Amino acid sequence: MRYTLLFILVGWLPSCLSAQKVIEGQISSEEEALAFAVIKLEDASNVEIQALLSDDTGQFTFFPTENGTYSIISSMVGYQSDTTTLEVTDISMRYEVAIQLEATAEAIEQVEVSTKKPLFEQQIDRTVVNVENSIVSKGSNVLSILERSPGVRVDRVNQQLQLQGNQGVVVMLNGRQMRMDDRGLMQLLEGMNSDNIEKIELITSPPASFDAEGGAGVINIVTKTNLEQGLLHNFSVNAGYGKREKIGGSYSLNYQKGKMHLFTALSANYDNAIENMSLTRQNTFNDVVTRTFIDSYRPAQKGAYNYRAGIDYDITDRTTIGALASGFVTTWDLDGLTTGQVSDNLGNALNTELRALEQNDWVHWMFNINARHRLKDSSMLTLDLDYLDYFDDNPTTYTETNAPINSPVETNTFFSAKQTPIDFQVVKLDYQKKLNDIFSFETGVKGTLTYFENDVELADIENGERIYNDQFTDNFVLDENLGAAYASFDYKKGNFSAKAGGRYEYYSSDLTSRELGAILLQDYGRFFPSAFLGYNLTEDKVLQLSYGERIQRPQINWIAPAFFYWGYNSFVGGNPDVQPALSRRLSASYRIKELFFQVQYTHEDQALTWQPVVFSETNETLIRTENLDYQRQASLNVSTPLKITPWWESNFNVSGYLREQKAQFAGQNQANVTSTYLDGNLSQNFFLPKDFTLELNTRYNSNVDIGLGVFQERHQWDLGLKKELSAQSQLSFSATDLFDTGSFFQVVYDQPELNLIYNQTYDIEAPVFRVTFSHNFGNTSLKKRGDRQTGSEEERSRMN
Repeated sequence: MRYTLLFILVGWLPSCLSAQKVIEGQISSEEEALAFAVIKLEDASNVEIQALLSDDTGQFTFFPTENGTYSIISSMVGYQSDTTTLEVTDISMRYEVAIQLEATAEAIEQVEVSTKKPLFEQQIDRTVVNVENSIVSKGSNVLSILERSPGVRVDRVNQQLQLQGNQGVVVMLNGRQMRMDDRGLMQLLEGMNSDNIEKIELITSPPASFDAEGGAGVINIVTKTNLEQGLLHNFSVNAGYGKREKIGGSYSLNYQKGKMHLFTALSANYDNAIENMSLTRQNTFNDVVTRTFIDSYRPAQKGAYNYRAGIDYDITDRTTIGALASGFVTTWDLDGLTTGQVSDNLGNALNTELRALEQNDWVHWMFNINARHRLKDSSMLTLDLDYLDYFDDNPTTYTETNAPINSPVETNTFFSAKQTPIDFQVVKLDYQKKLNDIFSFETGVKGTLTYFENDVELADIENGERIYNDQFTDNFVLDENLGAAYASFDYKKGNFSAKAGGRYEYYSSDLTSRELGAILLQDYGRFFPSAFLGYNLTEDKVLQLSYGERIQRPQINWIAPAFFYWGYNSFVGGNPDVQPALSRRLSASYRIKELFFQVQYTHEDQALTWQPVVFSETNETLIRTENLDYQRQASLNVSTPLKITPWWESNFNVSGYLREQKAQFAGQNQANVTSTYLDGNLSQNFFLPKDFTLELNTRYNSNVDIGLGVFQERHQWDLGLKKELSAQSQLSFSATDLFDTGSFFQVVYDQPELNLIYNQTYDIEAPVFRVTFSHNFGNTSLKKRGDRQTGSEEERSRMN
């Protein structure tokens, strides 16, 4: 019954709303639809009523207010202008117009178009962050950009991302999910050069064509791809300094001629960084109260090196084949020193010191072959075959020294390691068809085979020999199969639009351990519905509704008990008992010109969160993933760009949340926790004389409950200055976190009745100052083709 009303609305509302005054049309050439053509509507007195650009399919819509004779004037560079006359006799009717422009005889060697998109764009199912239009982002990294993005929270303590207050975010690069564990993903995003990024899409209600994975939604990072005629190069270099040096650069090459398009992109970032972590906790056992304080100095050398190359070839006007290879290498080298003090109410005390030599390197490569064929009825058939390979190598050597009062000093050395190869094989077949001017249809099937091996070990080193700890030494193997089929229908008539679909997924997973045997066996199928409704009240007023269901499956490293040592008796590990989380989300939005309002409600069963587990007798704390009984959340988002003066523009975004959680601890449900919190972003752009632009960004995150803990508030100020040296070159300066107020992360658990008193902080260096120079050269003509995605668009979520 819960889906019935949605489908009744899809069928009933069109009949109520179809009688709406409108002029609809499409503009094209003899060969193709013309996107972004200039179209004007004038009355009989040649007074301009409305002007707009056609969309990416050549469609346009006008809203006349009275009967009369109208002229539709169309123009586009490289084509002869056209004037079409239309007699409107009944403004309650819908009028359809087809316009075809003829190419001009003169050849145009080069045309330069300059447009500036707002920093934040609100679309029907997503928020778009136009990274290339942000000065502060120049020479920065993707993780820093996400921290400044509306509705995104970056939890550097637990190495997690949140979207609209929800965990379980799928991160995609050019439509392909990044299948890494949390620490590896954060490491990659922090090393990914923002100069190679065009935009970031924050998708809270993905349609049925997306995998159902990702309870909070999808973050899609889109790199710059200029698929234009001729040869085009672009390069940028940047250098920065916080407490230590940073340097990076990127290069891209695109060649388009006739039926063939070649492209390649390379980027590299090196960051000599300093991080600090502290941990304070209290443990009570048999009336003995023990307090532990840990302070960790963590200088790390981080590197991230990305590559992407491919080819597309048009066999015929209807058929295109292509191949794509991409990958990355990330490196992390740490020489950290952790000191600690342990004392109790009986007068016992201990000083401890831990030196950690850690290495964490990820290597990934992906190969895709694809084919696209447009049938005679204008439907499209797309086939993708992907193979993806990952390898993570994470060895660490620890030397721990404990000095109890009035006792001999004890020194021991131990070693932990994790080697993780992961392989994916993906086949994906999609079919799209426009049934008529009102209905379109999309369907597809997908199959994924996954093989994962996680070889972890922990050993004391005595006399040069390793004595293995059985609790943290094991080999885990995952065989996983996922089959999916989806279908969705699009309806658009007049001012009303609707999209309804569903996705059925059959999932089987077999995680086994060499020591423990079967750990997690799953075998089930489920249907995931989605629906979108939209209605244009007027050209400037748009109402939208959406509903969707998603699932968040536990990441592999959340399940397998891998080992990470923070300091004295403080560990990070896995939880074999963690269960998937299922979310249901209902959203409504209303746009008045550029002012956007969105209300959203999410109910999530078995929501996932990081939480300490206390072993009182041994004074040990294990940080691992736990399930909440449930989480409910309502939110209100308001955003708008403001043009204050011709030289001053502002972008404003604020979200307020009301959240109810029921956490679990030691297998028992706890009392409900209800809380409110707030996120806000404010971006200011000042257009100064002599081609200078100044940008000032402000971000605020209030306190927010996470399970039994509270993530403390943060705020940050960023500054950017850009100078246009020429049409092809620019120089930028940026300063992030000017007052060192946004780079300090703190989570507090204050639950003495549960023996859970825990305070952890994570501090990254700030402010960071950076200078970036970028230049492009070559042909920048206007003929452009679409971006290319592959069949493994949703394959990398559970390692995110």
